[in-house]
Amino acid sequence: AQLRLFAGRAGDEVDVPGPESVASVLARAADLNPAIAPLVLDGAGGVRRSLLVFRGEDQLRLDAVLEAGCELALM
Repeated sequence: AQLRLFAGRAGDEVDVPGPESVASVLARAADLNPAIAPLVLDGAGGVRRSLLVFRGEDQLRLDAVLEAGCELALM
């Protein structure tokens, strides 16, 4: 809910043209929508380790590789 409030909308889309890590996709999402950056990125610009990322019911690690067409949920 906090991410939705900061983003000002229910969700964002980030194009993943090929294999890319969860951390990389989240960093790009924060670049595209600076309002969510404080919740997604830590003070050093890395993705917060406390952020929970799910694809369906599966929790993903930040180094997990995503393919095109993935839908993620963040908590």
